[in-house]
This record gives sequence, C-alpha cells and structure tokens, in this order.
Amino acid sequence: MWGLPLGFLMGWIGSVPLAGPVAVLTFQRGMTGRYREGFLLVAGASLMEMVYCAGAVTGHDYLVSRWPHLKLVLEGLGALIMVALGIYFLLVRQTPRAEEAPIENGRRRGVKRHLLLGFSLVALNPTILINWSAALAALDAAGVHLTGSGQSLSFVFGVGLGIVGWFGLVLALFHRIGHRFPFHAFDRSLRVLGGVLVAGGLLAGIKLFV
Repeated sequence: MWGLPLGFLMGWIGSVPLAGPVAVLTFQRGMTGRYREGFLLVAGASLMEMVYCAGAVTGHDYLVSRWPHLKLVLEGLGALIMVALGIYFLLVRQTPRAEEAPIENGRRRGVKRHLLLGFSLVALNPTILINWSAALAALDAAGVHLTGSGQSLSFVFGVGLGIVGWFGLVLALFHRIGHRFPFHAFDRSLRVLGGVLVAGGLLAGIKLFV
C-alpha cells in the first residue's frame, strides 16, 4: 500500500510553505502559546483538505471540463481570502497568551470552534482542489498512478496524516523553544507573512485578468 507513504510525503511537503492562511494562523497560535488551538485548527483543515484531495482523485477534471469558468471562480475566491487574511495580520498586533484553555463541563472550551475554523478556511479556498489536481497530474506524468479504490483511499488518508504531522512538529517546536525568542520578533514575522499573503493574493487576482 504505497499510497499511504506517498500521500504522507505530499501532504507534508505541501504544508511546508508559510504563505497559506492555515499556515499563518497556525504560526500565530504557536507564537502566542495557544498550541491546542493550533492543533485543532490543523486537524479541521486537514479533514477538508482530504475531501478536496479525494475530489481531485475522483473527478475534478470532469467538473472543470464541463464548467470551464469554474476554475476562474475558484481561483478568484482563493485570492480574496488570501488578501483579507493578510490585511488582518498586517493591521492586528499579536499578544502573548497562556497555553492552557479553561475547562468547562469536562471539555476544553472552543474545541468545535477551532476545528470548524480550520475546516472552513480550507473549504472556502477551493483552489486547493486545483492544486491537488495539478499534483496528481504531475504524478501521472512521472508514471506514478493510483490504481484501485484502496490505494486512492490510503493516499488521501496519508495526505491528512502528512499535514497534521508537519504542523504538529511546528507547534511542538514553538512549545519547546518559542520562549527563547523575543515576542516582538514573532509579531514582526507574522506581519511579514501577512504581507506575503496580500502580495500572493493580489498577484493571483491579477493573473486572472492577464
């Protein structure tokens, strides 16, 4: 079942760039000591990304060929989300916060909220579907084909594990060594990432009209 390790590798590598909304929000959670919130956000995001990956495996090309303008709509929506989130990080000053969340009725408050936030961020950025279609096309071109439902399912599951694995490592590093760095350096880093989001979103939007 090589679909599982292949999916894990692609999910891991695809999560490394810090230019996406989920990556920036996870960075923020780790920077401000909200490690559980960050992990819940990533868990929700990975679930939706698995859905998009499964969609790419089963029939994205059919949808785009049937509705040619769908790709433009999806790319435009993704660009708007990047710009909006980037502006938020440019304007809002981050403040440190304790790791532990209060306990109420035996459960940590806000579990569903953070899971839903991560899920929604990916759901509202359907360009991820296009990215997975491109990745699968590259695999096909390289002679790597997902054959059978079992292999496809293990690939999708591996993608989710790879995403959670990478961001889990990032949050663990924040938890272990984050306190050694001055907080203002983290705050400036987040503003830089916000600028990257705005620039990337604007560039993606301009490319739609060129």
